[in-house]
This record gives sequence, C-alpha cells and structure tokens, in this order.
Amino acid sequence: MLGAPTIKKKLVHDFGLVNSKAFNTNVNKALKELDDDDDRKDFGKCGGSYHAGPTSAAYLAHVAKEQEAGQLEAYKREGRVLCCHCNQWTLNEFIREDYVARGAECLCFQKVELEVIAEAGYLTVCFLNTKIRPMQVTDVTAIITGAGRGLGLAFTRAILTGGGRVLMTDIDSAAVEAAARVLQQEFTDRVHSQQQDVTDLASFDAAFDAANRAFPSHPVNVLVNNAGIGNTGFYTSDTAWTNVIAINTTAVIRGTQPVVVNIASMAGLYPLKDSPDYSGSKAAVVAFSRAVGMNVTKTNVRVVALCPGFADTQMGQAVLTHAPAVVRGIGGLMTPDFVASALVLRALAEQDNSGQVLVVSKRGVTYHGRKLPAKL
Repeated sequence: MLGAPTIKKKLVHDFGLVNSKAFNTNVNKALKELDDDDDRKDFGKCGGSYHAGPTSAAYLAHVAKEQEAGQLEAYKREGRVLCCHCNQWTLNEFIREDYVARGAECLCFQKVELEVIAEAGYLTVCFLNTKIRPMQVTDVTAIITGAGRGLGLAFTRAILTGGGRVLMTDIDSAAVEAAARVLQQEFTDRVHSQQQDVTDLASFDAAFDAANRAFPSHPVNVLVNNAGIGNTGFYTSDTAWTNVIAINTTAVIRGTQPVVVNIASMAGLYPLKDSPDYSGSKAAVVAFSRAVGMNVTKTNVRVVALCPGFADTQMGQAVLTHAPAVVRGIGGLMTPDFVASALVLRALAEQDNSGQVLVVSKRGVTYHGRKLPAKL
C-alpha cells in the first residue's frame, strides 16, 4: 500500500498540483476514506495511464468554457464533476463533506473511485484493481430467459454482436425458436434456443444442460434473469397475483448462479400505484439481488439488479396505453438496444458492482443509492 507522502508526490508531480496547506488537508481527508480498502497500491493506474489533472490544458479549457457560460458554479453546487475520460460534467450523488466523492459515474461508462477537490478545481483520480480483468463480451456464455422478444431478444443480440454465446429460453417455444433461427443466419452456432418455464425449478437444470451441449468448450458464466410479466391494472384474482410473483420473483431466486443479472424495474424502486403486484414483485427482486450480491467474497457470485424504465416493447406499449403520464414522467420509452447496451457495458463489464442496482432510463444510466456496507 502506498503511503500518503508517496501519493502526495504523485499528485504534485503527475498532476501539477501545488503542495500547500489546503492541498495537504484535502488529500489527507480523502485518503482516510481508503484506509480499509487496500486500493492505494493501484493509485494513479487506469488502463496503464494517468488521468488528466486539473491544470492540464484540456481541463482548463473546459472550465473556462463552462465559466464563460455561467455554468461552472451551478455545476459545483449540484455536485457535478468533470470526467477526465470524456470531459463531460456528470452528476455525482455521493459527495461527502465537500471534499471526497466515491462511486461517481459518467455517461461514458467509466467509473471514478475518488474525487479530491483541490485548489485548482476538481481532481479526478482513478483506482483500478489490476488483479481483476474486466469481463469481455467475447468471454460471455449466457443463458437469457424471456429471450423470445422484447428486452430479452435485445440482450441476446447485444451479447452476440460483441462475440459472446447465448442460449435463449422462453416459455413460448415458437417465438424463441423463430428468433433463434433469424439470429443463427448472422451468428451461426453461437446462439441456440430452449423452451423454458422459469416457474419450474427443473427447467433451470434443463437449460444449463442444453447450454453445455450447445457450447461444450464454453461453460455458462452469465445468467440474465429477464422473464417477467406485468399487470396493467389492479390485481383481480389470487391466480393473477400468484403468476406475477412466481415469474417475477420466485423464478429469479431459483435462477441465481454466477454471474447473474436480475432484470427488475424502476417500478421496484418507485412503486406504481395501479400495479402494486408488479411493483412489489420487482422490489423483491431488487432486495434479493442486493442481499445475495453482498456475499460475493464468500460465494464468488456477482449479482446485479438492472432496473430499466419503460422500453419500446409489448409490455412498455401496454403501460404507455394505460398510464401515459407515468411513461412521460421518466422521459418516455427507451429503445431495447439502449437497455441492452447498459447490460453489456455496465452490468456485465464492471467487476465491482455486485449487490448494486443499475437504473436505466432516458435520463441516463446510473447506480441507485449508496453501495451497501459489507456488514450491517
């Protein structure tokens, strides 16, 4: 682990900061946040290079531009930070005591682990765990449930386009077989299909067996629990309620294997008053994913909940018809491909997101709430 003096020298030498009393105070406070993280050993490493510092020409040019437009102070008040990857001002929900921020996310999908507000402005310092190689899409062998249409089909195409392999499953055997045939014309033997009723526990054993036969040299390492249904109105019978819970919640819990992305919904975070059954079942998926994901160091199972808003799918169009104000309130319908890009570029690719909830809407892609502590 690097000591504070060494880190300060790097800040001064590599980023051109002035070694002053205020500088030392800010850095000392920030480094206290890392005492238990064992991250200092990788200080300054980000893909083998350092980020641009606040005195760089690019930084100063962007600051001057925003200051001239009268936006700089507003951005700072809002807690926005300048991403040194793409030079975009991104909102950071994790500002603490006005000197350190952790977990900042930018629209360019780069994660910032530490922000130090120094005399010259915002300094972005990236910590990268060099022992963990980020998951590449070409490494992915996935089972995707509910893949016959909608988001499941978009998830499938995104992984295949990146070079991965997918076993598509769906309770509608005709739909999933037809979708697989179309994709096989482009992706040949990297995609196969299997009929699956996710409410049946034995169906997961059958799906994994089918995937092992289809991809004998590539064991399954990703499970996307996507199958789900929704109601467009209040629950009207015991059967309707049971079906929603069984498919949206129980099936997800039964399907937990390493690495898992559980598709929940923004309705699991912000309940829909006209669909308490759907909202409740998705809230259960979120809570389950966060709880299981916290055990990643024991189980080596990375579990992430993906909470999209409404996409332009059959289900999304139904919500738009019955509750247009709700859809408009979150920016409208997203394309399924946009949600799929969040799955591939964020949920799968990022290695330190187990137990977290990734929210996807037309307003952006960001993690919801603070990262849970290892122990409660």
